[in-house]
Amino acid sequence: MKPVELPRLETISIQLPQRRLSIQQAAGLTELVERGVRNQDEPFWACVWPSARALVELLADFDSLRGKRVLELGCGPGAPGLVAAAIGASVTLTDIRPEACALSRLNAEANDLPVECTVMDWNSPPADLGSFDGILAADVLYGDGMLRGVLRFLKAHLAPDGIALLTDPNRIQPGGVQGAARLAGLEVESLTLKPGRTLQGGVTLHRLQRRASMLGARP
Repeated sequence: MKPVELPRLETISIQLPQRRLSIQQAAGLTELVERGVRNQDEPFWACVWPSARALVELLADFDSLRGKRVLELGCGPGAPGLVAAAIGASVTLTDIRPEACALSRLNAEANDLPVECTVMDWNSPPADLGSFDGILAADVLYGDGMLRGVLRFLKAHLAPDGIALLTDPNRIQPGGVQGAARLAGLEVESLTLKPGRTLQGGVTLHRLQRRASMLGARP
């Protein structure tokens, strides 16, 4: 496999009830955003953004993840998935970028957490991927068509009684997510985790599961 080049990194800490995780992310990106810099050449995929931090805080008390099969979409540094692994879930971290998978693997090894890291486009996942009790995603709705692709993936790979937790910095209004989810056969409960405007600290949680009428249907 061709080596991947990672950006300059800095370390942040995530405090869980029983332990502390050290996560490496790209250095200086949050300062760029605060200054209004939008250089697309910057490795924005490599930062633990507010949506991921909010999801991490939510997951920290999810003891029910222990022993469950969990997948993170668009993992970047992998913080939410690594929290799930620290709780005791069997975790698969996925991202379309090889660099993100390399970084998440580095973070998993640094924290001695056994996870699988897979380069994957959620629009064309492996045929043998299977289903998951939990699917996590943070800040993955930043481009046209991404919501449709994520919902299609959830419909295909969320276990019948599984739960998907998706956090978003209010790029898409809850009504838009709910309407699209209904068309995909999913139920949505939306909750404001952090008040604030888009990209200014606001975070909404979308909790998705199969609609009751879909529970007997095969993906």
